[in-house]
Amino acid sequence: MDKHLRTLFLFVLAAALWRCSEPTVPETPPPKLEPSADSTSHAYTWEFFVLGKFGSTLVAVAAESDTSVWAVGDVELGYEIPGLSSGRMNRRANAFHITPSEIKPYAIDLDLNGFLSAVALDGVTVEDGNVTFWGPIASTKLRGDSATLRFHRELNGLYIGTGKIKSGTDGHVYMFGGRGNLLRFIGPKHERFEPIPTGTAKTIKSFAQAGPNEFYIGGWDYDSTGGIFHHLRDGMITPIYRETGRAHPITYATAIWASEERLHAVCPDFIYMQSLVNPAVWDTLHIPPPTPDRIVGLPICANGRADNDVFYAGHYATVLHYNGRNLYFYEEISRRFPNGLVIYDIAVSRNGVFLVGNSNSTAIFIRGTKAAQ
Repeated sequence: MDKHLRTLFLFVLAAALWRCSEPTVPETPPPKLEPSADSTSHAYTWEFFVLGKFGSTLVAVAAESDTSVWAVGDVELGYEIPGLSSGRMNRRANAFHITPSEIKPYAIDLDLNGFLSAVALDGVTVEDGNVTFWGPIASTKLRGDSATLRFHRELNGLYIGTGKIKSGTDGHVYMFGGRGNLLRFIGPKHERFEPIPTGTAKTIKSFAQAGPNEFYIGGWDYDSTGGIFHHLRDGMITPIYRETGRAHPITYATAIWASEERLHAVCPDFIYMQSLVNPAVWDTLHIPPPTPDRIVGLPICANGRADNDVFYAGHYATVLHYNGRNLYFYEEISRRFPNGLVIYDIAVSRNGVFLVGNSNSTAIFIRGTKAAQ
């Protein structure tokens, strides 16, 4: 059975069991989080773009502003473009700069131990107006019309399987992935990195920074309900375990985002919200169950502007928005992709939300704009 189908089956089964059983109240209910003072609108207009040909995907996105967005992955164009540094012609693009007037492809060269190649990219970050493109063991930073290429020799053997890149709130960049690896690249030049103990050898698939040296990490398995959900602070590692009164406690997270005050994590079939100041104060929202006319996939990425303005997305074109009061499911997106879409990453700007993924081996970019009030 396809891995995505197995994930969906487990998620649908969990939702069905929840609907068929009466909940039990935990022995000591947690102090509840107060709702946000106000709520935001769920109203967005959506635009959909298919980039490249069969055999393409986009895996990460970063927004400089409402009108300047970078998306990366590996896309078969069907025509040739020059590599950024080498000048060699490439039929595959690994980055796109998206503005209101155009979508421009790039073949970003990486330094692979002295060999320049425009290989598939895993991540993109924006720091101080400069854009950095990340591959498994190398990075390239754009500075205006010039590029600085770095080969990170020490990453050989560490960056295993799936890997992701995220900008931290402290100005550093964090890389996480297989074998429980979490690395912090120091400063704007990304010349050196340091490992952060995670207390796990499982693949880390979600990450959020909550303070100067405080993080939450999560992971999940396709073939079971197992996974990880750890709190890391000043070298202390605490696995998160929450009794919910349902059949399964919260022990793993598939997507994580943190504001200055609260943690938001997808822990199917819940959205878990927790105070960062007082972790004993937490609450949950139920992810909407599937219906005969609607498939609800597993959310695997999250991003937001504030505690009352958070997006979650993932398998089967599932996009959810929390506005401080309730979760909203964007049926217009799932209807647009009836044959499936996996959304891998979310970026937000002041008035926009940007999603990237893969639908039947084609690269998809989705732009959402706040509807006029």
